[in-house]
Amino acid sequence: QLNPASIDDSDCERLINSRFPGLKWSITGARRELDPFSWDLMFDLGVATIARAAWSKRQLFEVMCDFWSNHFNTWRVKPRQHKTVEPVSCCCVGWEYLNMVSVIGEVL
Repeated sequence: QLNPASIDDSDCERLINSRFPGLKWSITGARRELDPFSWDLMFDLGVATIARAAWSKRQLFEVMCDFWSNHFNTWRVKPRQHKTVEPVSCCCVGWEYLNMVSVIGEVL
């Protein structure tokens, strides 16, 4: 489990690729194939994540993917709309986190 590349997980990969072919599309391909504002790929990604967690032979790898995915996502409260939150990528957490703390402080 400590070397996931050494574990043959071709059955799980085949299952994911056959059931969710859109996950292999480029951004351009997805825009070409899907209706504007479609959430189909996001839904497929969520289901594929659960499928990998359930059927992959790389269990530790999948647990760590889930951990780091959750760790690098945070929520930001929009100023002046205290009850509305939106996801923010961790790459801009610095200022956003301080902003979130100050807004939450104002609400409390």
